[in-house]
Amino acid sequence: MVSCIKFSLWVLVLVVALDFACSDHEVAHVTLQVVNDVDPNWVPYTTVVTVPAGQSVYKLLLIARETIPGFTFEATYHAQWGHHVTSINNLAADDNVNTFWQLEDMNGLPHVQGIDWVYLHEGDTVVWRYTTYDPTGFDFD
Repeated sequence: MVSCIKFSLWVLVLVVALDFACSDHEVAHVTLQVVNDVDPNWVPYTTVVTVPAGQSVYKLLLIARETIPGFTFEATYHAQWGHHVTSINNLAADDNVNTFWQLEDMNGLPHVQGIDWVYLHEGDTVVWRYTTYDPTGFDFD
């Protein structure tokens, strides 16, 4: 019985050690950039956010809002598409003037995935760009 308990404790210690060594506990230092193409007087915003490695851009925004003084964002949720950012640092998208927040990839191109499905790793850069769109370019039919 005693050897069984010792073995069980050893297995428990090994499992805990292996769990701690897994990537779930690694962190990623991610650069968050917020730029505004609409207002040339708006000062770009750049900061580094520490998140658990493998988390989504949406989780990064939640952590930034909780840990960085003055950083804010708002998002809506759509069952099919996930979260959609509608405001960053109190600057809201506005359909009346055709502005929106766009997440860009590392090449400056719009992400084709939603922010719930873009996962982060050490050294990544997340760029949010406030920009305009041409409403005549959309064809929803």
